[in-house]
Amino acid sequence: MPQAVVTDSKGVVAGEVKVKVADGEIPAYVARPATPNKHPRVDRGARDF
Repeated sequence: MPQAVVTDSKGVVAGEVKVKVADGEIPAYVARPATPNKHPRVDRGARDF
């Protein structure tokens, strides 16, 4: 049976957020570095899955 990948969350701010859409809100998850800087960004949408 495959095992889930677990990553240390040290230095990361993460959690659930709500994104406003035309007819309400949809749940989303955000994770970002805890320190400000020019970090790369990756956006995923529901159509990506």
